[in-house]
Amino acid sequence: MSDVPSNTAPKPIEGDLRLVASLVYGLFLFSFFTHGLTALVGAVIAYVKRPDARGTIFESHFSNAITVFWVSVVFAILFTVAVIAGIAGMFSLFGPGFWHWHAHDWTAHMHAWQWQADGPAVPQSWWPLVGFLPVVPLGFLLYVVWYLYRVIRGLIHALDNKPY
Repeated sequence: MSDVPSNTAPKPIEGDLRLVASLVYGLFLFSFFTHGLTALVGAVIAYVKRPDARGTIFESHFSNAITVFWVSVVFAILFTVAVIAGIAGMFSLFGPGFWHWHAHDWTAHMHAWQWQADGPAVPQSWWPLVGFLPVVPLGFLLYVVWYLYRVIRGLIHALDNKPY
């Protein structure tokens, strides 16, 4: 048996933490090609290594990676809901008769449109189309810029031995 207590494991040197933080950021960048799978791996590594980094400049890097991961998960859920609502809105414009129509029954396609005597047709169920307005693509673009900023800034600061 050893005379050294088992709870006094040596702390990793900061060079190792720098390497691990850089690896986590690299996994986050690579997640654009793996649909987020490598970001999940990076988040798990950040959760595992954050206690080892407590009190060092790299603690902020692991906390940043965890924050970026969870914000990305929430954004992915919201984006998916918006796109599904937009697609449902597109189909609801035509109404239930759109899917069960006969070749001679063109009115089934048009029953969801409200014809006005003085202007063009106006869809009755327009609200789900909000998912396809420029709000969703613009929101996605802003998210990608935010994500890249947080990850690239973190990587640069980790390589320079600076806190996030």
